[in-house]
Amino acid sequence: MYHLLVCLLIILAPVSVANAQLQQYLFSHIGPNNGLASEHVLSVQQDRKGFIWISTFNGLQRYDGQRFIGIRRGSNGVPLPEGMIHNLLLDKNDRLWMIMDGMKVGYLNTFDFSFHNITIDYPKEKREKAGGGLYVDADGDVLLVLTANALFKYDESRATFSSSKNNIALPGNWKPYYLWQDGQRNYWIGTDSGLVKYNPRNRSISFRNNNADGDSVIEAFADLRQVVFAYRDPLNTFWGISWPASKLTIRSYEPATNRKNDWDQIIGKALSNKYYAPRGLHATRDGNIWIWGHNLFGKVMPATKNIEIIRNDIPGEFSIRYDNISMIFEDRESNIWISSDKGLFRFNPAAQKFKVLRNRRPGNDSIYTPDVTDVLQTRNGNILVSTWGAGVFSYDSNLNPIKTAISSQGEKAGEGLTWCIHERENGDVVRGNQDGYIFIYRAASNTTEKIRPPVFENSTVRQVVEDKTGKLWFGTQRGNIVKWDPDTDSWTLVQKLQSTIARLLVDSLGNIWASTSSNGVFHINSKNGKVVKRYTGDDEPGKALRSNSSSDILQYDDSTMVIAANGLNFVNLHSGDIRHFSFENGLPTNDIGNLAKDKKGFIWISSGLGILNHQPKKSKVSSYNATDGVHTNSFSTASVTSFYDGRIAIGTSHDVIVFDPAEVRFDNYIPPKVEISGISVMNKYLPTDSIEKEKVLTLRHDQNSILVEFTTLTYQNLYGIYYKLEGLEDEWNETGVVKQAVYSYLPAGNYELKIATYDLEGKPGQITSLPIVVKAPFWRSTWFYSLLALSLAGGLYWLDKQRQVRVKSEWQMRSAIAGNLHEDVNSTLQNINVLSEIAGMKASTDPEKSKEFIYDIQQKSRNMVIAMNDVLWSIDPANDSMPKTIERIHEVAHAMRSRHGATVLVNIEKNVSELNFNMKFRHEFIIIYKLAIVSLVELSHAKLTRINLDFEKGLLLLSLNAPGTNMERKDHVLNKNIGEMEARARTISALLTIKDDNSGSTITLKVRIEKNGSKKI
Repeated sequence: MYHLLVCLLIILAPVSVANAQLQQYLFSHIGPNNGLASEHVLSVQQDRKGFIWISTFNGLQRYDGQRFIGIRRGSNGVPLPEGMIHNLLLDKNDRLWMIMDGMKVGYLNTFDFSFHNITIDYPKEKREKAGGGLYVDADGDVLLVLTANALFKYDESRATFSSSKNNIALPGNWKPYYLWQDGQRNYWIGTDSGLVKYNPRNRSISFRNNNADGDSVIEAFADLRQVVFAYRDPLNTFWGISWPASKLTIRSYEPATNRKNDWDQIIGKALSNKYYAPRGLHATRDGNIWIWGHNLFGKVMPATKNIEIIRNDIPGEFSIRYDNISMIFEDRESNIWISSDKGLFRFNPAAQKFKVLRNRRPGNDSIYTPDVTDVLQTRNGNILVSTWGAGVFSYDSNLNPIKTAISSQGEKAGEGLTWCIHERENGDVVRGNQDGYIFIYRAASNTTEKIRPPVFENSTVRQVVEDKTGKLWFGTQRGNIVKWDPDTDSWTLVQKLQSTIARLLVDSLGNIWASTSSNGVFHINSKNGKVVKRYTGDDEPGKALRSNSSSDILQYDDSTMVIAANGLNFVNLHSGDIRHFSFENGLPTNDIGNLAKDKKGFIWISSGLGILNHQPKKSKVSSYNATDGVHTNSFSTASVTSFYDGRIAIGTSHDVIVFDPAEVRFDNYIPPKVEISGISVMNKYLPTDSIEKEKVLTLRHDQNSILVEFTTLTYQNLYGIYYKLEGLEDEWNETGVVKQAVYSYLPAGNYELKIATYDLEGKPGQITSLPIVVKAPFWRSTWFYSLLALSLAGGLYWLDKQRQVRVKSEWQMRSAIAGNLHEDVNSTLQNINVLSEIAGMKASTDPEKSKEFIYDIQQKSRNMVIAMNDVLWSIDPANDSMPKTIERIHEVAHAMRSRHGATVLVNIEKNVSELNFNMKFRHEFIIIYKLAIVSLVELSHAKLTRINLDFEKGLLLLSLNAPGTNMERKDHVLNKNIGEMEARARTISALLTIKDDNSGSTITLKVRIEKNGSKKI
């Protein structure tokens, strides 16, 4: 429960330098583009199944992680009141209570979707002006606070909120603002006159100057009036907010130490002269305390008496935007949902195991953002980070910036463009730099030497490793391999590999491996410098890499080398055979970079989709992205390292990602259960509660086209969902992105739809089942055949003949329509497949172009869904009437108005409703109409479109006129629409004319209607 504060406060404070740094929390945003009804989100709740309920300025929605369902009317026919839904609250019976405009209260049964308006036993004029909030206490009672008026309890027998049922007493004329119950069942009430405690065990009331329980909290808050919030956190600290006209007070009190802290000035200082108005404070399950409101969102840290402000002005895809936060809600996965005026945001601090190390110098809060080229942990535990632009940064093992001779001496010596870093056995630290420079920190003398050996020919030193004899090997931008013997200080050019060296590796035998950017991978004998073997993409099948471009090498065990080259390449060092693991057989992407192996044998991979985790023995892959704390997909080549404690660090374009594989891995992974979130039969949505009651979906023979939607009701992690229809299929199918199964024209019979997610072994986990029965038509039943046997042979023949003619005609029409749909779907899916491949290839090299291809994919998917809906509508016998066709015309016009903000006027003469079209004509007519209105409103951007449909003297006339609008004939999509309209018009013997001049554009369809169908004119 929260209280809506209506005042704002100016707090003057200096800028906090610490808060000027970028925070590390990553947020997922849900807005109107994702299906949210409004950017102004007011409240969030989660029901027992896991569905998320959202109230906005534009009503109520249910969200399953993929789809939104808007609730405008209950299943019992009772509509929800128009306007905003200010507050949501689920009680112990899973009823969704809500406060609406005018202080109206009601609840939605989340199981059967019935809605119930609830009366409040209080004068209407006072109630509507009051405002208030809902609360469910430990006994499951629903309580209502009418601000500055009275407390009410819900009377189940009368379906009314009644003050007479309320057992919570208040002193004198004290008026309630807020209500909360603690773990000892004490009620804490914020009132206009101060804080009140009601003890239901002895029915005592404690307040200022009348502390019946002798509670120290009452004494600590005795000076406050207008208490609008009260809360006790899990550490037993009591929090209160008071806001009389004079001053805002945000206070915490620790009974164990009798310590009071006022936070309003602390928050004001952190916000730096900004207005703010607190709305609530809450401790999440991980122990963090969050405070929110107008211009306010932050983590309160009582131990240091500080607050971490979550800023609303940081650029980036995963930052948060808000001016006002109405509430925060923690779901069963510990995701925190933030209701704001900029949409709905979600983050999970505890689940963001990937931490970001932003480069800083000790004593300086400035952030350095050059590319991170390498990371090294030295033997003393310190961590060195090399960058291309700012030299070397030093940190302790806890990632705090420290001053070391290595970085400070390097900085003084002009070190800036550092590519690689290595610590020798004697403690010397060697760095390769741009233009052939080498920086060497001499541990014995605590000095730094800058040299430029001629053997490098001024080429950038990209890699450095040390073999088992203490000799150092360098790889350069030009592809040269150079060996340095520190004992004799001799530099030797060993190999010219003709391509940039991406990674050097010393294997378990002491030999050198070199991956190159375009010339394959080389295995070099460290004793004589000769190439033992070269691995390329041009070798024979079974022994070839997937590409000549390799970004990293990893020795997995004594017999296996793993090479990153357009996917993973597992090289058997004994046989020379190479096994591939790529997008084609389960790797989420072939765009991979760094490789690291953890202590459990998992391979960690940086990629264009984030960070991947692969267990070779089980062929399992897990993906980690922004919801896990991976804030970027742009990683630097050969920048990964493992720390002594098992943590892994990977360099990015601006910083370092550090994580502990033991905290991230799902070693005891349990696949979630799949829920059925929606069922449509013949394009009509069915309430799932009735199916859950019956435990079976029973369909008539003419209801044999179904769509079933699935969800795992998990929001932190995404899971693949698989299904099969037993009785029709033997193999499991993967749902893909849309998470649904579609079956058309199911034959009569008994089926069972099974849905599941897979476990670590690649086997189905807990299976959700839905029995489906498609009944046979009555003419296939025994009683009907018996009746026919008693009928006259002539009558039997005639009836059967008529049935066959009718069935054949319908079958031909349905087959023709379905065939057209099949071609469209097949063509669209091929286009989507091609676009997906191109988008994948462009993702890392040209992100903007990739977004264009993704937009094309979205448009084609949307068009395909619209086409399928049109077909299902056309073949549905329930639509075999002109009123249904007219209704469809109005639906399309309404959609154009809503989507494009255009004015679309529809006029249909009364005599049109007396017509009756066959299925084929109706389908083609509606498609022509939709293509015409899309061409004018969507493609030609018509602000006004007049539609007229008339029937006179046997002639059906459809006219669409857009005054002042000209169609751009150079538009490819528009020309395609015109061609399709002309082709479809010919199939129904209609005449299509298009007039396009200075007065505007007019599309006219004329067709003569006769009893036996349309006639050419």
